[in-house]
Amino acid sequence: MWDAAIAALVAWRLNQEDIPLPEWVNNPDRALAEPVVLRVDPADPAPERGDVSNEFADRGVLAWADTFASV
Repeated sequence: MWDAAIAALVAWRLNQEDIPLPEWVNNPDRALAEPVVLRVDPADPAPERGDVSNEFADRGVLAWADTFASV
């Protein structure tokens, strides 16, 4: 799960800056066959697909889109 989450985070951030993605980010080994919720706070409910950025959803990591937003 962590490989997929790191790849998703890298893709998400580089896409924000319109920077080409390194090949490893799109390696099929960096995606989960079954989606898994990334629990930052155990009290948080699981996000719906619409609440997850494409970069994370494409890799099977269900994390709230605002989790990684800068404050």
